[in-house]
Amino acid sequence: MDIAIFGGSFNPVHMGHHEIVRNLVQNRGFSKFIIVPTYQNPLKGLPPVITESIRWQMLKQTFQAFDSVEISRFELQNQKMSYSYKTILHYKKQYPDDRLFIILGEDAFASFPQWAEIETILNLSEILVFPRPQLRKPETTIPFYHSYFQHVTWLDFEVPPISATQIRNSDLKTIAENRWLHPEALKTWKHYQQSLT
Repeated sequence: MDIAIFGGSFNPVHMGHHEIVRNLVQNRGFSKFIIVPTYQNPLKGLPPVITESIRWQMLKQTFQAFDSVEISRFELQNQKMSYSYKTILHYKKQYPDDRLFIILGEDAFASFPQWAEIETILNLSEILVFPRPQLRKPETTIPFYHSYFQHVTWLDFEVPPISATQIRNSDLKTIAENRWLHPEALKTWKHYQQSLT
């Protein structure tokens, strides 16, 4: 079967992430979709701003309607820097006869040459890249794209222009009016914001 692995800080998860999963589940027919929140991205200096428990709860709420979606604690429970190749190795051991696909945003793919053990990732999985509104097509913006083109599929659908930074910097009214968060996740976000004041 085909298994998608979608990692990220999800700091917080939002309806842009929801649309990516909805589109791929609906149009690519993945048997399993594994969402892997990171403990800490090696290419980012600091761990996610939002607490692990809040990120986890919002992920569960955002994707609760998808039967094929699994939220994984693999990177969180290790309490170490999160390296994608280790995650891929972990799931390849679990599903040795299945095809693994990594889901990446164009911004994440732009840093791919800096990742650890990229040959391991390319040997064990295929990469699906979704466009980000603020970036152009990789053929012109990412010089190394053609080095990996045989391992990469460029997804042709629009992702809502929502960012986690935008949400963290906005008030609850703005977030609700723009529907940036799943309604259930919005409730958790509201309680979380109130706990900070």
